[in-house]
Amino acid sequence: MNSTKQCPDCAEIVLAEARVCKHCGYRFDEKTSPAPAEPISDVPSPPPPPTGQPSQPVAARPPAPGWWVPIGFIALALAVVLGVVALPFWLLAVVPFVVGILLIVRRRTAIGVTMLVLALVLPIPGGILIATVALKKYRVPSGSMEPTLHIGDKVLADRTGISGIHVGEIVIFHPPAGAEQEICGPTPHTIAAGGAACAAPVPQEGTFDFIKRVVAGPGDTVSIVEGHVIRNGAREYDSYIRPCPGVSECNFRTPVKIPSGDWYMLGDNRGESDDSRFWGPVPTSWIVGVTIMRTSPLGRLSFF
Repeated sequence: MNSTKQCPDCAEIVLAEARVCKHCGYRFDEKTSPAPAEPISDVPSPPPPPTGQPSQPVAARPPAPGWWVPIGFIALALAVVLGVVALPFWLLAVVPFVVGILLIVRRRTAIGVTMLVLALVLPIPGGILIATVALKKYRVPSGSMEPTLHIGDKVLADRTGISGIHVGEIVIFHPPAGAEQEICGPTPHTIAAGGAACAAPVPQEGTFDFIKRVVAGPGDTVSIVEGHVIRNGAREYDSYIRPCPGVSECNFRTPVKIPSGDWYMLGDNRGESDDSRFWGPVPTSWIVGVTIMRTSPLGRLSFF
């Protein structure tokens, strides 16, 4: 008995060796032949990328520019020093703060954290320390230094440069005791205008601050004519003064010699100044600071 098979297309029974169904034309050889196998390669296929991870590496951040660090520290120093002059200068500390953050982002963590900490903690205490030790602000209380300084002007004085005082500088000092009453020394007395200016102070130091200009130093001889200082026979270069011609208090024509270690102080407003003409020279030890700049008003900010 011959074996048979069923056509999958029309369900008719045909001989097992038939290649084509005689009922519907179905070709057994084409439909049932297995698909050719894929060739096997000895080279392993690359593994698929991990799920959720980029197939390309992320580019590294570029290194921080070399000038960031010095810029940060310069701004920090200015914040500390200029903060003594005016409080708004402390805002310069924002610069090192931002630089510190950028350095940390660029993986320069140590220097970045250092700059952040300094920007946060250094300006105010550093400014206070400088104001206590080196620099101090003073307010001009009178018109004796006009036209150079006016009432209410604020100046910054260097308290460390006293040993290098020069004629022409504006200084802060303690006058002799009794200066407000125009007492000359060493034995207390008053000076008559028109003769010799006071040549020696009383030995006691006053407790209040004066601001005047140094017009003569140790060993100099001084006389005053129409408000102009004649030092060692030569008139001072005094374009900064307000002269006072014809005023008796502006004429002390008899020369006096300044003792060793003392300085002669006059206001630039020669007709309206209570100064060394009336209470004598000032010892170096009584000088508390040398003015270096006017800090207020800002419209007339200037250096001396």
